[in-house]
Amino acid sequence: MDDEDFARLADATAERLRRAGNRAEELRRIIAEHEVVFGLYPDPESMSRWDKVLIKGRADSRSSRMACVWCRAIEEALALRQASAAPSGL
Repeated sequence: MDDEDFARLADATAERLRRAGNRAEELRRIIAEHEVVFGLYPDPESMSRWDKVLIKGRADSRSSRMACVWCRAIEEALALRQASAAPSGL
């Protein structure tokens, strides 16, 4: 996958969240139903102007069940990773 593929997945997730009545609950569902989830966050040093951090799963996975989520900052992505790894989940 290249940067455009990751961005397309994040855009699809953003659209799904915009349509949701309860965005927090929808985000929980998205993370739960995918094997691999990346958080994409702004990074002015990157050529694409964003970078990514693994929220759930294995970065080297070839799973077709992958999602990406736009995050405001790396801290938000890391918080999602921590929350999704907690025993009670998000």
